[in-house]
Amino acid sequence: MIVTALDRWRRLSDPSGALLTVFLTVPADPSSLRELPARLDGVLAAAATPRGDEDTRRRGRAALAAVRQVGTIRARDWFGHHMAVVASADGGVVDEIQLPCPVPDRAVFGYRPYLRLLVRAIQHCRNHAVVVVDRRQAWLFQVSGQTVRLVRQLDDQGVRDRSHAGWHGLDEYRVRNHAGELARRHYDATADSLAEFGEDWWPFVVAGHSDGVAEFLASLSPQLRDKAAGSFAIDPHTMTSDNVRAQAATVMAGWETERQRRLAEGLAELRAADLALDGVEPCAELVNSFRADLLVVRCDEMAPGWVCGRCGAITTKVARCHSCGAPARPVPDVIDEMVARMLDAGEQVDLGAGEGPAPSVTVALHGSGRRLAGRLAR
Repeated sequence: MIVTALDRWRRLSDPSGALLTVFLTVPADPSSLRELPARLDGVLAAAATPRGDEDTRRRGRAALAAVRQVGTIRARDWFGHHMAVVASADGGVVDEIQLPCPVPDRAVFGYRPYLRLLVRAIQHCRNHAVVVVDRRQAWLFQVSGQTVRLVRQLDDQGVRDRSHAGWHGLDEYRVRNHAGELARRHYDATADSLAEFGEDWWPFVVAGHSDGVAEFLASLSPQLRDKAAGSFAIDPHTMTSDNVRAQAATVMAGWETERQRRLAEGLAELRAADLALDGVEPCAELVNSFRADLLVVRCDEMAPGWVCGRCGAITTKVARCHSCGAPARPVPDVIDEMVARMLDAGEQVDLGAGEGPAPSVTVALHGSGRRLAGRLAR
């Protein structure tokens, strides 16, 4: 899974700074196979050669060659996919994964893998669950990017036909009561199965006939109901997995739009209270001092700068650390350094595409950002 790939990447490093990360989208067009070597060369050519001695440059060239080679060998496997690759001089291609959605094509050398676009893909194409439910059955799907998988089907024992009434309606009353009780048990069992998926597959989407969806949502605990992104109508007996995935994607897109609106409103409130700052350098200073607990990025641009080799301070201004005076090493993107620092500290990051020409970076002061993230999670 892509989330476990992030954990793997965070453990990789190369002291020479010649670790290469490449993001590439290969269109689902037959001509793309012929054009792939040229497209890949164009992306790799944009990677700034790692600074250092001849051995470092040699390691960089070896990593570039490893990616070119795997691109040639795996061209048909990459066809129609969004790829992310990490390569080094020592291990060739160290990791290769398919992303659930496109990100900008990019090749970056560094002391560790370039995390920013991977985190963005995870956040914008979130893994989620879809539960299709009626009073007697439930189908639980897991959706990851373009992949949808039926992981569980629950079947209730069923109830008697309500039209068979006797004893002046007493049998009908008992059947109705029994049907309601069985439905409640069925919904509870479905909710328990959904809860077992855990946060890696939340939020979730509910589908089915409108009355069954309403009954199921009403039966959920408030904590679990808050994890529902929305619902859509579908006939469980004529549905297909692809149709479930496509309609759930529409619901998730609306959920994400609403989440972004609430995030923007929350950040505006924090700015008005002097609890949030904008700009790459001011944000870097707060991240350096561990006074930020939410980093929000709305740009595709990279911001070159330096990281202190002794204390790890991030800056865009000078090649010598202003905190401890030690020499700083150049890095291609201090925004990515901030993302990595926040993840290492267990803090929140929210990444997205740019809406303007300048980098848009915001941090919330410690305490306020976590409260805002908690509000958005509900």
